[in-house]
Amino acid sequence: MSIGCDATSTNPRLTKGVRDADLRLVDLASVNIPFASDFGLEIEKAMKANQSIVFVHVEWALMEAQRRKFCDFVSAYRKAHLSDGTSFHYIDFTHVVHNKESLKELKRLNGWSELRSGVIHGNGELIWINRGKVVSIEPIMNFTFDELVKKTETTFSGDRP
Repeated sequence: MSIGCDATSTNPRLTKGVRDADLRLVDLASVNIPFASDFGLEIEKAMKANQSIVFVHVEWALMEAQRRKFCDFVSAYRKAHLSDGTSFHYIDFTHVVHNKESLKELKRLNGWSELRSGVIHGNGELIWINRGKVVSIEPIMNFTFDELVKKTETTFSGDRP
């Protein structure tokens, strides 16, 4: 994906790559979630939280529809569950898929090996983490909005603080 100005126009405009990056920041800011490029630090925060949902971002996949669905979900879920303490994370996994040491770190996460071979597909996967254990990994687009909320409620039910 190119980043910069459209050289074929007399009216320079940002190319798709820049717009996507800018939109990502705007979308995430709307739900007060930073874009985390430090995989190790952010995944550690998610694993330490009582209940977490991590959105898996990779630079080499189109993520706009998945990202917007995630942001809409976060907003609605927070409104419906004001004080349940679920933390949300949007983490850049781009380097993880190309780095053997990072892949080893990912595979060492409690619960990861039981659910996944360690491959990130670039489908906007969500990772549900409950009390330091990865309990589910599924692409966000596998769900309607209502199913996504229900999946989260069911995944974390019985484990509310």
